[in-house]
Order: sequence, then C-alpha cells, then structure tokens
Amino acid sequence: MGIITEKDGFIPKKTGGTAPAYIEYGFSSFLIQNFKRDILRHVYHCSDQLLELGIILYMFGSTEEAYLRGSYLTYSHVEQLKDYISNVDGKRIIRVSSVITELLEKRIADENERNMLRNLLMLCVVETGPNSVRKPALPDAVQELLVKYDFKLKEE
Repeated sequence: MGIITEKDGFIPKKTGGTAPAYIEYGFSSFLIQNFKRDILRHVYHCSDQLLELGIILYMFGSTEEAYLRGSYLTYSHVEQLKDYISNVDGKRIIRVSSVITELLEKRIADENERNMLRNLLMLCVVETGPNSVRKPALPDAVQELLVKYDFKLKEE
C-alpha cells in the first residue's frame, strides 16, 4: 500500500513505471529469414544496413526515424542507420525494396494471400526492454500460409 512518515503522512507505493513500448517484429523477421540470401544476390554490394533500410522502406513506405524506431530489426541502432542514409544513394534503398516486392510476388502470386501474410505479420509485435519476450504468437492463418508456400519463421 505504501508508507507513513511524520513529515509527509501517507505515501502510496509506486506501481509500474513507464508503459512498455511495443515494436513490429513479425514481418521484418519473416523477410530476413526467407529473402535475405536472394536480396543479397540481386543487389550489388548490399550491406546489412542497406538490407535493413530496404526492408523498412518496403514495410512502411519510408525510412523516417519513427519507422526505424518502430521495428525490432532497426530500433537498437537508429543513429547508425540515419548516418548511413545520409551517405548512401536513396536509389539503392529503393532497389532493395523493389527486389522484395518482386520476390514476394514470385513466391505468392495471389495478392490477397500476400497481403494477409504481410498484414498479420505486421501485427506480431514484441515489447522492448530487458524483460521482453521475443516470441509473438502467430495467427493460424499465418501458419497456414507459411506451410502452403514453404516459408520459414523461427520464433527466436
């Protein structure tokens, strides 16, 4: 409940702290696990930073700082990525995003299924911080599509 002091009287016990922050986890993990190798083959001198920025651009349509902070893939090194963005030709980031589009359309021809997989995986989020749990539950529809199209998605 709290404590009572002569000076301040009743002091209620502090509960909680700051609210946890949740960030996207599912779709970026899916893209890295299933397409990293193909993207690296299609984009000349594709660094990890370029790959990550291309994925963020594909997912959110922008590489603004808010989006970098909103994904598990990039939230821990936003400042490095901002520096990288200022030194790389933006067309290279767009190229990575375009390759992702091509690869997904090739693997999943049905646009409705592609959108369902993307949107449901975007809803798979994790809490940031030292006590976070990195195993979001995957909806049944996602698991069915992963099996149907022979994709992998390890829950780390």
